[in-house]
Amino acid sequence: MHSFLKTVGIAFALLGLSSVAAATTIDAGYWNPYFYGANPPSKGAPIDWSPNGFVPDEPALAQFSQSGGRIVLKPNVSFCENALKQTQDDINYWCYTAATPDKGKWLKTASFDHTNVPVGPASTIDFQGCIASNTLKEHTFTAFVKVFNADYSQLWYEEYDNSGTFSLPAALAGDAEVNVQVGFEMEGPTVSPNDIDDYGSVVVDMGGACAAAPGPELDPNAIPALPLGGLLGLIGLVGWLGLRRRI
Repeated sequence: MHSFLKTVGIAFALLGLSSVAAATTIDAGYWNPYFYGANPPSKGAPIDWSPNGFVPDEPALAQFSQSGGRIVLKPNVSFCENALKQTQDDINYWCYTAATPDKGKWLKTASFDHTNVPVGPASTIDFQGCIASNTLKEHTFTAFVKVFNADYSQLWYEEYDNSGTFSLPAALAGDAEVNVQVGFEMEGPTVSPNDIDDYGSVVVDMGGACAAAPGPELDPNAIPALPLGGLLGLIGLVGWLGLRRRI
């Protein structure tokens, strides 16, 4: 691994690091299509092909929307949507439905924010947020951070997290120019736009941890409950005290 990347988790204050990504704007994306594996729908071999009229990094293909710090992501429908205007063979090639689980293709899409970090002081890219809800039924989802070299010819570092609260820091030494992507990946079958609401969505709130769930309110008049062992110990203590009084 290149020396630009310091061990993640070291106290940034001790390293003199400064944050270089205060806000995240998801405005880029890419996709990779795959054939189905042995048990459709599942991920198989990659398809080395690009459909006419589609640009691989077109953000709209990733099916996301952003309002402030909230991002909503849904499964991609673009390939099936385009196929619905073509022949039945095209529809079968691209469109998955619950009634035809062997039709369609497997698709991996990414939606991300890009930051170029030139040579300079040590810094950190810290990608944080809360997966507020995830109702996906046929697709998987994860947050990621990836660090590439200057011309994207090498991926130097990557990390993923699909927990409720995610925190993906990448500490940069500043000794080389890097390109950092932070964002989200989704994988699953190429569903029809007519069925998009059947396959769920993901809601992400960027910038911090998920709020802790409120605990139950305490009844001020409730009598504390002791475990059985504690109760027997208390009875024994009372008996011992009574015995002491009689001595």
